[in-house]
This record gives sequence, structure tokens and C-alpha cells, in this order.
Amino acid sequence: MRLEPLSEPRRSRAIAGLCEELNATGTIYPGTKLRLVYSVKGGQVPTVTGVPAQA
Repeated sequence: MRLEPLSEPRRSRAIAGLCEELNATGTIYPGTKLRLVYSVKGGQVPTVTGVPAQA
């Protein structure tokens, strides 16, 4: 699932952090062998030790 960036970069970083946590669960879409992958449009948001970077 690709999410649109939010109104402020800090909000997009927060959502990107949630995406990382959801991706780490390795959730499979029910009834398939497809793994759900979450991201925010516009590329990877840099993180340091799992904490979103400050702007």
C-alpha cells in the first residue's frame, strides 16, 4: 500500500515509521501468498536506530 505524503514532513515521517513496523510483521494478504508492503510516496524517509529523523 502506498500512502500519500501528509501535510507536514514530520507527519509523513511518523507514518513512514508506522509503515516500517507494519512491514516488519510480514503480514500476508488473506487467501493469497502476497505479503503486504506499506510505504509513503516520495521515497524512503531516513531513520536513525528506528527513530524518524528530525527536520
